Amino acid sequence: MHAYRNQLLDSIKKASRREHIDTYELTVLGDDICLCDNCESNHTTDQLVELVEKLRTWRTGGMKACGFTERTVESSITDESYQTVTPPDITLGVFCDDSLAGVFPCQADGTVYRPGDFVDDLRETDIDTSGKDQRVSGIPR
Repeated sequence: MHAYRNQLLDSIKKASRREHIDTYELTVLGDDICLCDNCESNHTTDQLVELVEKLRTWRTGGMKACGFTERTVESSITDESYQTVTPPDITLGVFCDDSLAGVFPCQADGTVYRPGDFVDDLRETDIDTSGKDQRVSGIPR
């Protein structure tokens, strides 16, 4: 998984240098993100929780984000329960003019498109200069 992450990041860096994408930002998340009132009120996690929720709930047309796991954690010791969300190992958010335009992994018509599918399309854009649509992944647009 580590090598795969590095390969994706290298491809994104190359796409940025070749101006196929304007900018990119890398955010590393933990396994579970707590959604309890106490954690949500913590100003250091506000933006993180907001971003994860935006990614998790993204959908457009027949496409929607997938791979996020929600669960309830219950403690018999403290008699408390709270919600958490776990993002996929690698999640890619695509923004256009500060608006979320796509999330990978996503699902459309029963097919799951992973971050690597989007990055493969970026690589193909670099190779193909004919102006034809040369998507290798078949990601609907």
